[in-house]
Formats: sequence, C-alpha cells, structure tokens
Amino acid sequence: MRVYSIVKTDKGRTKMKQHSKWNLDKYKQNLRVDNESVYSYDTRVAHINHLDKTITPLGWWSVTTSKHINYVAGEYGYTLNKT
Repeated sequence: MRVYSIVKTDKGRTKMKQHSKWNLDKYKQNLRVDNESVYSYDTRVAHINHLDKTITPLGWWSVTTSKHINYVAGEYGYTLNKT
C-alpha cells in the first residue's frame, strides 16, 4: 500500500508526495493508517489533514486508542488537535 499526501511547495503550489511514514513500527496488529484516517481496532478514530499537518480525534477514546492516535501524530510530526 502506498500513501500519498498533498503538500505545499516553497512557491505556494500543492503537489502529491508519497508519504514515508505509512509503515508504522508499533501497534501493527491493532493500528492502521490510510491517507486520511487513523483506525484503531478497525474503527476510524481520527482524521489526518496533511495540508495543516494536524490529526483530529473523532471523539473521546480509551487509553489504548488515545495512545494509537498520539503515536501516529508523533511519527508523522503532526500537531494533535484536542477535541
């Protein structure tokens, strides 16, 4: 699976870029990420915005699911929007 994101260039244009962080080392069994979302135990739990470099949880989650979301935000170097 290849994951692409939309990024802004120095000149303010946007382009597609293959994302280098799609293969996560931890939580392989219960954590999945596609180009727009974070999934924990097959449930969509957060939205990824590559333009703003943010991850927004889609509600309140258990400690384990929160760890999954925080882990993805850390690996991507994105800001986590608290809801």
